[in-house]
Amino acid sequence: MTIHRGEAWLDAGQVRSSVAAGPADALAVNIQFDEKPEVRPEEVLATAHAASYCLTLWNRLRQAGLAPKRVHTTAYVHRDPVVSSCAESEIFLDADADIPGLDDDKFALHAKAAKTDFVALRGLSGIPVRLEPHLQTDHRPN
Repeated sequence: MTIHRGEAWLDAGQVRSSVAAGPADALAVNIQFDEKPEVRPEEVLATAHAASYCLTLWNRLRQAGLAPKRVHTTAYVHRDPVVSSCAESEIFLDADADIPGLDDDKFALHAKAAKTDFVALRGLSGIPVRLEPHLQTDHRPN
């Protein structure tokens, strides 16, 4: 089994990733492999999953009236050549966020709901997606 990793951060409307950066509304970035030959297509896929989940969680939080300061997701895409040579066999999302005034339990609910949205939006219903959500501790309510 091989594992490919990609990261994305969403800060004040700006997306940064392990392969590209730009405004959130221009996330569909053209990644030029000839300019970054060390970037593998599998890493781009993992980064796309990370960015998609960041945007999905950010949107869900904003719709709930919350003001996230930062969302960071690392996606690990597992590929098992025995199962399929070209498809993901599992995706693991490790997400952490800075959301003032939100407690762990409510954040976990939003994060899990965003995972459901992410799976539906990306057409991943047949692929196991695991999520590990983490809330930054310095803004939790007392």
